[in-house]
Amino acid sequence: MLNITSDQWNKYSLKYSKLMWTIAHRISGDTMTASLEDNFSDLSIAALESINGFHKKTGKSFDEMIDMKLFDQYTKTCLWTAKARKGIKLTDKMPFRNKHISIDQLREDTEGNFDVADASSVSRYSVASEISEMKAKACDKTKKLIDVLQSNSDLISEGCNIKLKTTAKALETSVGEVQKIIKIVKVKNKHD
Repeated sequence: MLNITSDQWNKYSLKYSKLMWTIAHRISGDTMTASLEDNFSDLSIAALESINGFHKKTGKSFDEMIDMKLFDQYTKTCLWTAKARKGIKLTDKMPFRNKHISIDQLREDTEGNFDVADASSVSRYSVASEISEMKAKACDKTKKLIDVLQSNSDLISEGCNIKLKTTAKALETSVGEVQKIIKIVKVKNKHD
């Protein structure tokens, strides 16, 4: 392992700190997931690792390598790779943050683009009783569909839509038949 002095680090910083700050800005752009200073600290560690890595590969001292074009390319590659590694970890956290919408915002939507029911008025009992009423009035195919959906929640997507192909397999029927049953239930519920 190559030990560098503070003067050598200052020399490195003079040459590469502008690049490191630029890369630190591009890692996330979101201070909630990663602050600029944290990004810069991670890049500083990557810079030290690049110095040691280049020393291991070439056997050159810091003073010899700092002015080499090959070292310049190597350290820039290491810094951009560190950015990519950290960016990938942060990207895993981003889908939740990007899709977050306040229910209050949806309720204030005056154009009615979103229909959000007041969840406080819905209880497990009221949903269960509605399903029981629906089954009592339903034909055999609809009862079978309701039973399958109740017993296997994987048949319903996150958007509360029925997965037609897997439901058809579970019912041992065609996708078209499942669509017909769903259409009949929708029509009956509109009239009730």
